[in-house]
Amino acid sequence: MLTVYTCGGPNPRKVTILLEALHWQYNCKLVDLYQGQNRLPEYLAVNPNGRLPALVDDDGPGGKPILIWESGAILQYIAERAERFLPTKGAARYEVLKWLNFQVAHAPYLGNAHLYRTMYRDAMPFDIKRFTIESRRIYQVLEDQLAVSPFVAGDEYSIADMAWYPWIEYHDWQGQVSPTSPPSRNGSPNSASARRCREAARSPGSMVNSAAARSVPNSRT
Repeated sequence: MLTVYTCGGPNPRKVTILLEALHWQYNCKLVDLYQGQNRLPEYLAVNPNGRLPALVDDDGPGGKPILIWESGAILQYIAERAERFLPTKGAARYEVLKWLNFQVAHAPYLGNAHLYRTMYRDAMPFDIKRFTIESRRIYQVLEDQLAVSPFVAGDEYSIADMAWYPWIEYHDWQGQVSPTSPPSRNGSPNSASARRCREAARSPGSMVNSAAARSVPNSRT
């Protein structure tokens, strides 16, 4: 059985999007960040960094339990076990991993733009400007990629799309243009990435239900 330590944030949602797409059974343990549960000894024993998500697979390699944290590592682990949403070899595999790692490395810029714009709008104008501009640059990288590719990492829906979607969903809070706004210089309003990832993630069987603690039918034996 898989157990996901999660909350409503973008990084944990990456994992549940993938599990829902696979129709795998999993249990959720909700960790309340607002109550500081991620800093309690019980959770620090799971992830000493005190961040979400974390995953326990009771049937890991060699039939032994395995504990994984960091969202990118979890996505890669699950995709490799399932042999889906990540090519097993060749250039296509590294294309997915490249865009997955780009997301993991650059999500903090989007998160900081989100945080400062919503919580510290008057107190930290320099930081707001810095992270909003960097977020715009990141979105433009995605825009340019999606101008020539049907999905973030190529021709197939992958864990790269799943990783980007929960962050891009909050593009307005990051100070980026919404999908209904006028086009930008290249004909898309810093939103093709949001729209494409949203459509892919909300395709049948791929989006997590908001009731995070539920289980779904298992396709694994």
